[in-house]
Amino acid sequence: MIVTALKEAGLDGNRIAAPTQEQAITDELTAFTESAVVRGAFGAPTFFVDDQIYFGTDRLRDIEEAISATQWPSYSAASAFGSDTLSRMVTNSSPAVGWIPTV
Repeated sequence: MIVTALKEAGLDGNRIAAPTQEQAITDELTAFTESAVVRGAFGAPTFFVDDQIYFGTDRLRDIEEAISATQWPSYSAASAFGSDTLSRMVTNSSPAVGWIPTV
């Protein structure tokens, strides 16, 4: 389904989706998912700011306010980066902001 949608968008769906079948990637996703469940996540999207959990797209404004109240690194257009870059940015930020990609 995803490969088809990517192809319909004019992208190389097979090449883009291929890494999702690599064992290291599936192991990492499983570890992230298990970590999120341990912290209290029960669905996606789930975000953590410090120890506060936010679930659902209707909480994005609350997340923005919580992050705005903190010292955030000076990155512009964070959403333009890939998930690895965004994950590193969040991991290296202060205070603890958790972004855990889950299935």
